[in-house]
Formats: sequence, structure tokens, C-alpha cells
Amino acid sequence: MKGIKLVDILNNFHSLNSQLLFKIVSENATDLIAILNDEYKFEYINSKAHKILTAYSEEDLIGHIATDLIHPKDQKKTFNSLKKVYTVGEMEGETRIKCKDGSYIWVTMKAMRYFEKDGKIKVLLIAKEIHRSKAGITRKSEDRFKEMIDNLTEIRFWKFLQPKQAIAAYQESQEMLRLVMDSIPQYIAWKDKELIYLGCNTNFLKLMGLNEEKDLIGKTDFDLGWGEEFAYSSRVNDMRVIENGNAEYHIIESWNYNINKNIWFDINRIPLHDSKGNVVGILLTYEDITDRKLAEENLKESEQKFRDLTEVLPDVIFEADLSSNITYTNPMGYELFGYTPEDLEKGLSFLTFIPDSREREQVIKRVKEILQGTKPKAHEYLMQKKDGSQFYGRIHSIPKFKDDRVVGLRGILHDITESKLAEQKLKESEAKYRHLFNNTPYAVWLVNLKGDIIDCNITMNKFLSILTKDDIIGKNFRDVMKLFIMKGDSRFKDLEPIFHERFKQVLAGNELEPLEFKVNRGDGKEFWISLESSFVEGGDESLLQVFIKDITERKQADLKIQESEEELLRLNKELEQKVRERTKELEEKNIELQKLDKIKDEFITHAAHELKTPLISIAGYTDYILYKYENLELEIKNDLQIVQRNIARLHKLMNQLLEVMKIESQKMELNKEVVNMSSIVENCLKELSYLIKEKHHETLLDMSGKINLLVDPDRIFQVFSNIISNAIKFTPENGRIEISAKKENADNFYVFKVKDNGIGLNEVEIEKLFKKFEMVKQISDESYKKGTGLGLYISKGFIEAHGGKIWATSDGPDKGTTISFSLPV
Repeated sequence: MKGIKLVDILNNFHSLNSQLLFKIVSENATDLIAILNDEYKFEYINSKAHKILTAYSEEDLIGHIATDLIHPKDQKKTFNSLKKVYTVGEMEGETRIKCKDGSYIWVTMKAMRYFEKDGKIKVLLIAKEIHRSKAGITRKSEDRFKEMIDNLTEIRFWKFLQPKQAIAAYQESQEMLRLVMDSIPQYIAWKDKELIYLGCNTNFLKLMGLNEEKDLIGKTDFDLGWGEEFAYSSRVNDMRVIENGNAEYHIIESWNYNINKNIWFDINRIPLHDSKGNVVGILLTYEDITDRKLAEENLKESEQKFRDLTEVLPDVIFEADLSSNITYTNPMGYELFGYTPEDLEKGLSFLTFIPDSREREQVIKRVKEILQGTKPKAHEYLMQKKDGSQFYGRIHSIPKFKDDRVVGLRGILHDITESKLAEQKLKESEAKYRHLFNNTPYAVWLVNLKGDIIDCNITMNKFLSILTKDDIIGKNFRDVMKLFIMKGDSRFKDLEPIFHERFKQVLAGNELEPLEFKVNRGDGKEFWISLESSFVEGGDESLLQVFIKDITERKQADLKIQESEEELLRLNKELEQKVRERTKELEEKNIELQKLDKIKDEFITHAAHELKTPLISIAGYTDYILYKYENLELEIKNDLQIVQRNIARLHKLMNQLLEVMKIESQKMELNKEVVNMSSIVENCLKELSYLIKEKHHETLLDMSGKINLLVDPDRIFQVFSNIISNAIKFTPENGRIEISAKKENADNFYVFKVKDNGIGLNEVEIEKLFKKFEMVKQISDESYKKGTGLGLYISKGFIEAHGGKIWATSDGPDKGTTISFSLPV
């Protein structure tokens, strides 16, 4: 310690006046400390803490009775407890203390008796605020407080190092100092100028994890296992106070002295002086404010949640003072009413929003009732915005309290304009319903579940003139049945048990067919009526709605229909006989037609085969002449080429006719084998390449090379050839032809499509497209060569023979055509 002996340091400490040390400790405590005499009057207060918590000064309290500051509801209990302290010695409890502004705070108070030299009794009071709410102190913090007010050690070791005269001087106020240190919850320690610990209270020992004071005395923070970084920081802060001689109060620091716990402290660092004014050490007081910190963070989080909630609520949240001025509103308030925060700062009364003077008086009256404690209820008003527009609002408000005093209103306003308008529409709808109810051509009864008729329309008077509306309403339907019997129709007697049974069935939830029966009215008129019933909701009650219809005209019409049906039945029998005779004639003619059709097919087939022989000869001679005589005149050569083209066309036509005959006679044979569909399409495109190049078309092929299907390759080749050649034919020059294939997994089919951007089709043309000899497009332009009208018909036959389908789609003329067909996998 740089040559300074511990005894010398302790002597310097001992030269401190004990009253001064007491004042240093108490004045730097954050809790309220006071001394009462035997008349319950204040003799001492730690003025700094009182000023902060209650705003009282020494002049306000010294000489005044302490119980005058207690809340009226707590005075009797507190006075009785304080009275016992003077005889028993100690008390502890919770109470409310009055502040200078008239508000109250909750505190935990501890009182302890002690005796002065002259035998006078004094009471030491220590009060700790429970942060504005009695409910705010948790069991955990309460246990911690009780633990920390256990025994604190005084600076006992001084007694062994001081002369008797010094010890006697010290002991004059030792009892007072010890009493204070034993009663406050702070952690207290003191060090010399070299920052070596000279003493501490019990709480500080516990904080350090030490058992006895001797384990601390003579050590520095570097010896206590804090870690070098923390010990260095503590030394820098303490040395600053010692060097400049200025105390530092309420420094908030966080200590992580335990790996599992972080503690927040409110720290006071106070330089200690000897009798000559020299700094001889430092007094440290630590107040554990961890709970307060957590409470502040929780409060901050709660306030943020409240603010976030009010920010997004679709309703207006507001507060107003006792003068009716708005002091707060959430953003919806500004949005709904059109006012700005600046308007609120200038002063804005909520009465401004009530345009009607009579409603304004009601608002003033209701606000007074709420402030006086009347149970609040929601009320609806017509309200006005800043721009003069109006809306309906529902307001629910409650008193706003501060320290048990009403300081204004707090409430919620909900825009109910839509519901108000809906309510008005509902009233209008009800009026319309009542009009329809009374003017419907049907008689309507509304019956409750007891069988009482609670309403009926005025149609009853026109329809069943033997009974009026007044005869029916309020009576049970069983009694009404008797009225019918009494007024002239005995048949109702037979119907009465039927009505009873139907009523039971409807109550059981069973659906019933309408009941039709014939009645005689009181004026002698006979007519038919139909009775139907169903459940409706009438407010909170389920009602049975009964419709009574006059079906006389329908019954008369049914009778006429029945007569007509009998006549029709007779005519049908005659017609059936004629149909049988005619059918026999048609069957005989059909047999003759089938024979003729067979002869026709045989003739066409024979003719086609017979024609092929001379055609082959003509084609052969034509090819021979063109091959042998290369120097023929151009005109002769052109004529021979025309002959060749017509022979090919005639040959194609004969083949198509033969295919048509096979399709229609269902004698077509398929030579199926597994082939790659891409290769069929590619071969077809090669064969038609001269036509594609002639018209400068672009062809796009979108097909996988792995599509292998079991088909007749020649027939499928012919299908692609027919469809693609049509696409080439009916697409103008420089057109585009797209060929694609896609598997339809749901149906296990491949769908092939040939799409062009040619002249397109309308709906009528699409319907004719796959029929025999149909020339869908009659085009005079020579660039479109005419066909036989059989290509797509034959293609349809081939695809269907394979188990597939073929169809065409088009968006209309000049929008292209897509021919699609499917083949099974």
C-alpha cells in the first residue's frame, strides 16, 4: 500500500464524525428514511429521496405528525401498527403515502424502535416505493427485500485498533448508524485511497459470495475473481472520484458477476474526508434495480404493444381531460375526422364533433354521470367531421384515473354508418315485406310451436270470407278448424285429425307434400285449396309458415288435361297401328336398298380395279414417250405431263374410293407394328417437301423421338399426309405449319396436332369437315388446288379404326386451323 499502514488508514476513518457517516449513508439511499419522536413527529428525513419521491422538503415535514401523510383508508391500520412499534419494537407492512401534489404512492414500510442515551424512544422508518402499483411487487422481489434487510455488520474491527476515548466517541452514534445500515436493502462497502477494501455490510458479503468480513478486508477488486476487465473498470471509476473529490450519484451499471445472471445496479460513489478535509477513501452503495429494469423494459414493451395496437385498430381510441378537450387520439381519429395533431395542440373539444345541440346536451349529461361513477354504456350519435360531412358513431367511454383520482375520459369510437344504413334498409325491407305479405294472392299463417296463430295476412278476408283476420290471430289452429265447421263446411271435421298429424310431422322435421282438398265457402262457392308449410326464423323464435293457395283453376285445368290425355291415348293407339303398317313397308324397302347398296359397292370396287389396268398402260406409255423422245416439242411435252397428272389424280381417287368402301363396310384390315411416330412424320414431310418449298412455308416439328406406338404405318402415314397437305394447300405463301405431340396421362393417349396460320374455318365448316365429298372451302384462287373431298373422311376412318378420335378447331376465318387426332398408347 505504498508505505501507508492499515492502522493509520483506519485512524483517519475513525476521525470521521459518526453523525456525518450516518448522513452520508442515508442521504445517498434511494429509499425514504425518517426518524420519529415519541409524539409520532418527524425529527429527521433524508431530504434528497423525499424530494424525488414525494416532493416534500425538510421544512414541509420536520415537526409534523407522520400519520397525516397516510391515505385515509390506510390511516387506522398504519397508526395501530406504528403504535405497537413503541412497545413491541418492530413492524413491517404496505401502505399508501400522500405526495405533495395530492397523489399517493404505494410503499413497503419497515419501522424499528431504538433508545437514546437519555432513555427517549425514537423510531426509525424506512419506506421503499412499490412502483405506483401495489400489485407491482412480486413475491420474488418481496423475498429479496426481506433477505436484504437482515443484519448488516458495523465496522467492528475499528474497536480493536482505537484508543478507548476514540471508541467512546464513535459509540455515541454507533447504534444509530448500525440501525440504518441494518435496515436498508443496499449493498455497502468502503475502501481506502489505494482502493483496498476496509469493510462492508452483510448484503455486500453475500453479493461477493463471501462468508465473513475478514475475507474481504485488505483485498482489491483484482483479488475477488471479477476478471481483469471488470476489476480494471471498477478501479478507473473509483479512482476518478478519489482524485477529483466529487461524488457521483445514481450511475447505472450492469454486473455480470455470475455466468447465469446479469444484475443492474444504481451506484453511488462518495469520497470520504478526514477532519482536515483530505480524501481518505471512498464509500460505495449499490442498489439492485434489476427488477425495476425488467419492469421498465416490460412496461416499455407493453406500451409499444399498446401503441402498435392503437396504430392499426380500425376504431378511434381517444382520451379527454375534465374540460372535454381531446388530449390523445390514435391515427384513425385523425383519419376519420380530418383533424391534425396541430388542431389538438390548439385545443379541440369532443363536443365539436356533435352537430345537434340536443345531442350535445345529452353528451354533457352522460359525461358527468360517467365521471361521477355511473356504470358506462355505449351510446350512438350523429357526428361531424372537419369538412362538414357527417357519419354515425358509437362511443363507449370510461373514467381515466391517475393516483386514484379521475382526471378525464378514455374511450373507443366505432364508425357505425354502414350498420345504420343497413338498419334503415332493413326497415324499408320490412315495410316491403309487410306490403307483399298483405297483398300476396295466398293466405299466409304464422304459427308458433304451440300451434297458436300469431299472424296472418289480410288475404284471409278475401280468400276465406267465412273467417276474418280477427277470427284467426291469437287462436290455436285446432280451434280455427272448429270455426270452419261451425260456419258451414262439415268436411273440416274429417280433415282435423289429418291437420294434427301433419303438424306433428313438421315439428319432427319431416318434409311433407302439399295437402290438397275441396271446401265450400260460407257463400256457397265450392273451390279447391292447397296447404303447404315450412319453418322460418322470427327473431329468436322458430315459426311455422303455412301457405293456403286457391288451386281451383289448376284443378279445373287438370280435369281438362285428363280428358285431353284420354283422347290423346285413343289417338296414340290409332297412330301406333299406322306406324306399325308404315314400318313394315319401310323395312321391305330398306332390304331392297341394302341390295342396291351392295350392288353399288361391288360395281365401284370392280370399276376401280378395271380402270386401273388401262390407267397403268396409259401412264406407262406416257412415261416411255417422255423418256425416249427427249427432243419433243414443248407443247407436246406439256400435254403429256398434264396427262400424267390426271392419271395420278384418277389413280388417287380410285384408291380413296376403295378405302371408303372398306371403311363403310367395316372390312378394313390394319397391319399393325410398333413404329416410331417421329420417323413417319419426317418421311411425310420429305415427300411433301416440294409443295412446302413451292409455297415457302416454315415447318416446326415438336415431337419426341421416343414415341413408339402399335399402328398400321401406311395408314397413319396417309393420315399425316392428308392433314399436312391440306395445311399446305390452305395456307398462303410464307406461312407456318406446326406439328406436335403430347401424352394425355389421364386417358393414356398421345394427341397429335397439325396447326397452320392459314384461311381458317367457321363453325359450320368445322361440322362438315370430316364428311364424304364435302368441299368445305370453295375458293376461286388457282393457288388453292381442289381435292376430292375424301381425304379427311378417310383419315377419320383410319384413326377410329385404331381406337382414336380426330377433330378440328379454329378461331375463325383467317385465324388458322388445328387438326388434332389421338392414338392409344
